[in-house]
Amino acid sequence: MEVEHDFEHVGRRIMLINGRRLDHLDLILLAIRDVTEQRRMEKERETRVGELHHRIKNVLTTVDALVRRTLRDSGSLEEFGRAFESRLGAMARTQDLLVRAPRGSVDMSEILRLELQAHGGREGGNFNLDGPAIALPQDAVQAFAMAVHELTTNAVKHGAFASHEGRVEIRWTLEAGEEGATLVMFRWRERCPIIISPSRTGYGTSVLEAAFRHTLKGSSRLTLHPDGAEFSAEFQV
Repeated sequence: MEVEHDFEHVGRRIMLINGRRLDHLDLILLAIRDVTEQRRMEKERETRVGELHHRIKNVLTTVDALVRRTLRDSGSLEEFGRAFESRLGAMARTQDLLVRAPRGSVDMSEILRLELQAHGGREGGNFNLDGPAIALPQDAVQAFAMAVHELTTNAVKHGAFASHEGRVEIRWTLEAGEEGATLVMFRWRERCPIIISPSRTGYGTSVLEAAFRHTLKGSSRLTLHPDGAEFSAEFQV
């Protein structure tokens, strides 16, 4: 029998009581064991398993969306393979950040830095980050990371990372939003000749719109200048 009781000096404890009657005697042998810590660890393990199942389900849903949309926007199997491998790599890097992050939140600059460096970026060289520390919650990390991946790969193909003189300037500031929320003002500015102007709206544009307008509950805007592209967004954290 398991019993919970508030003890005067040690607080609430969970006790496991086992009893049996001694043979041929009108006596009962009782064994009492404190299982409070064991039950706490079991509950914590159940919570972690539940979180893991939720995360796996979200990852599989995202991978399924990646496959479908990348396949739809690819002109050949080779093009699909390259694009999907790149996006899957971005997902893997983000999941690694989430696994190592305390309490499931990740600093926004860490996401930017990791993705830019994965594509040959050199901080202080061809890219620069300027903004306060912002801890993105777990449900926002993947969306923001995939948006950054699309911006970075576009810079590799058409913008700043496609030329030796190109540079990406990334800045963000914080403002007070509605109902006590914090509003992030994000700006991605490329300084370079635009190598190729994208001829159609593809998966990358859809990812940017979905990330900032839907998942992050904000807005975004892409502007092409003679000396490079500018992407700006506002979202709440």
